[in-house]
Amino acid sequence: MSSLPTMPPEDRSLFSPRYRNVTIGLLLAILTTAFEAMAVATILPEVAKSLDGLSYYGWAFSAFLLSNIIGTIVGGELIDRMGSAKPFAIFLLIFGLGLVVAGSAGHMAAFVLGRFLQGFGAGGLNAVPFSIMSQLYPDHLRAKLLASISSAWVLPSLFGPILASTIAAASSWHMVFYSVVPLLILVGFLTIPTLQHSTKPVGNPPPFNVRRFGFSILLAVGAAVLLAGLSWQQSIWMWPVTLTGVLLTALASREILPSGIFRFARGIPSGIIVRGCSAFAFFGSEAFMPLGLIEIQKFTVTQAGLLLTVGGVSWSVGSILQARMDSREGPERRVFRVRLGMALLTVGIAISGLSIVGLLPSLTVVLGWAMAGLGMGLGYATNSLIILGQVKEGESGKVSSQLNSAEVLLAALSAGIGGALVAWSKNADLALDIPLKLTFLMLVGVSLLTWVAARRVA
Repeated sequence: MSSLPTMPPEDRSLFSPRYRNVTIGLLLAILTTAFEAMAVATILPEVAKSLDGLSYYGWAFSAFLLSNIIGTIVGGELIDRMGSAKPFAIFLLIFGLGLVVAGSAGHMAAFVLGRFLQGFGAGGLNAVPFSIMSQLYPDHLRAKLLASISSAWVLPSLFGPILASTIAAASSWHMVFYSVVPLLILVGFLTIPTLQHSTKPVGNPPPFNVRRFGFSILLAVGAAVLLAGLSWQQSIWMWPVTLTGVLLTALASREILPSGIFRFARGIPSGIIVRGCSAFAFFGSEAFMPLGLIEIQKFTVTQAGLLLTVGGVSWSVGSILQARMDSREGPERRVFRVRLGMALLTVGIAISGLSIVGLLPSLTVVLGWAMAGLGMGLGYATNSLIILGQVKEGESGKVSSQLNSAEVLLAALSAGIGGALVAWSKNADLALDIPLKLTFLMLVGVSLLTWVAARRVA
């Protein structure tokens, strides 16, 4: 049972004076980065048209993703050596600089550079909340904070596209990026002073790990080469390039990720497998669900978008539920909640995929995607709580970077592999349902790995 009633008043709430500024600042930072992500997806067609840069379209996403991996690793290294305050300020500044560069771009190449800076800054910022939770918040508040962070994604999912398109129509797409900068200043004002006094490096941390930084770049390069190879289906270089990317990615992963991860070692390695493979399954489904709904089931763009919102809302509901269950049941049932969440994720993705390709009634996709989101809310957040309890002093940044790297890398690979299957079907003049069946079969298969890992997270 929760020991909350015996806690001092200043430790009972996320918004107690001791935590208020940091909590508000973290949630506002999540809102800001989430809005930016939704806004870019909304206005990018207009940006590409304005800058005559359609050929750079994919790189606007890829540059963000690949630099995010590097930023996550660097952020984790800096946090363990400097505490959270300085890295948070540095990456907040880099993210803001990326917004200004993208907003002022007069050529698509400059816009992509801005996206690269945004990805690097966002990657570093993503490493901070986990470290702050480990150092600043007591165990009974961590589940609540994770639920609040999940909920912070809901508003941008609901209103981000509308707000971005409204700002672009009223002014220009440039203003969409500029409008985020004042929010970053407010985030820094709320959080940095408190972090300077409450999160410090532990003991005498070792020097910055240049080797690890080098392997983070190799990981990003390997992922880029792999994805590029998958897209070169009309070239004799497709398989040599793809296999080179696989080898580079595997080599870098062995250095970046914890030892034992490839044999499902108990504890943090298995927790990272749950995080990465659930991201592969969920975000891969999210990437291809609108395509299938619009092209096969003849949903409108609005209807497909509303379905994605269902997943975001149910994720938030699941995260809130896990916080309440954790408060009522305590940490003893956390492994069960991870297993339950991963089971819901697998079943939900299976139902969604069968609905999209016409093997179930089309509207059952709503049930399936709601189940998948609920499973992520229950399992994803609880898995993070379990890992938080296993982090050694002085390693919160490192573990945070490992978690985020696995998530970003595997989400990118799921989209890349699925995209290659769709391209293959188009080149072979096959119906769209064939690559989508293969894609969802792959996603369900990878999600089953979380069932194995979930038994070994603690």
